[in-house]
Amino acid sequence: MTQAPQPIFGFLTYNSRSGSTLLSRLLNDFVDVCVTLEPDLPTELFGAKGGQPLVFNDAGAAISYLQRSWILTKLSTWPVSKDDLCTQLQTLAFPLSGPQLVEWLVLNFRLVTKPHSKLVIYKGPPVMPWEASRIFPWFPKWIWIQILRDPRGVFNSQLKSINPYEQKSFASHPCETAVEWQRGLQTCRSLPSESYREIRFEDLVSDSDRVLDQLLNSISRLSTIKDNAGTQFAGQMPEAEQILHSNIVRKPDLERAHAWQKELTPAQIRVVECVTAPWLESAGYQNVELSSGKNQHCLKLLYTLRYDFRRRRRRLVRILNGICHHPRSYLDKLRARWQIFHREGDTK
Repeated sequence: MTQAPQPIFGFLTYNSRSGSTLLSRLLNDFVDVCVTLEPDLPTELFGAKGGQPLVFNDAGAAISYLQRSWILTKLSTWPVSKDDLCTQLQTLAFPLSGPQLVEWLVLNFRLVTKPHSKLVIYKGPPVMPWEASRIFPWFPKWIWIQILRDPRGVFNSQLKSINPYEQKSFASHPCETAVEWQRGLQTCRSLPSESYREIRFEDLVSDSDRVLDQLLNSISRLSTIKDNAGTQFAGQMPEAEQILHSNIVRKPDLERAHAWQKELTPAQIRVVECVTAPWLESAGYQNVELSSGKNQHCLKLLYTLRYDFRRRRRRLVRILNGICHHPRSYLDKLRARWQIFHREGDTK
């Protein structure tokens, strides 16, 4: 059997409730494109959060790590067999780096779902927009596709939607959404232009054919022929996510994209506009509540400090939970951090 040529690899990065699942479904309609389900692979494979990716010196270490990840992540939702993966790992050359393991896993997803696709895209954490500059050096040949949505619309959707895994809203205060949106856009736009593609959710909803044709033509002139596998993609998602994303199989509704104008309060809109200025206008969105004034920079600083405090508090809770409930997995994360600390210490 002739082996399919190596595909182009890509990341789909996004803020939650920005339309990434709709974009994934639409992209999967094309014969040349394969988008993964969200496996939420561990950060230490990617070099995210300032660490250096793990390196596995032998098959035993990689298999043990994969078995733990199968339990602690959503990798089990992929249409691949854990036993088959473990068997295949024994045939790979070692040492094997975290990025190489990610690429190998993505290729296995492609082999089972769309083996002849020419572009295969990893979707899901920890590849978030604000981590782009940290992850990019370890994946220098991968294409980054960011779907960008008006941050006021993002917050409105986060506020109304319940995270099926945490049973609470995706956001509680507009400053958190705004800071992540602004930092994510700023970080992604710092990537090399040949590696970065940006799609606005509103443009996608308004004219999906034009937006997707432009995207595919900009990536090695991929075919725009469709096989309508996107509906199949929606059916492969975990049941909890299918309920959350029940609208993605319907025709995109432009009116929903602007629902924030009626549903958010003026105060909530002002917070988002204050924090995201001037990046909001650079993305083609206009202020509706914010007027320039001498207090704007002070308010932005206060909102940002609030966000940082809440983020650090949540991180501390995650660390304590990790140590108490999953000590071996947390040790892997510490190993990734220690490698970068140790490397920096050696250069002094």
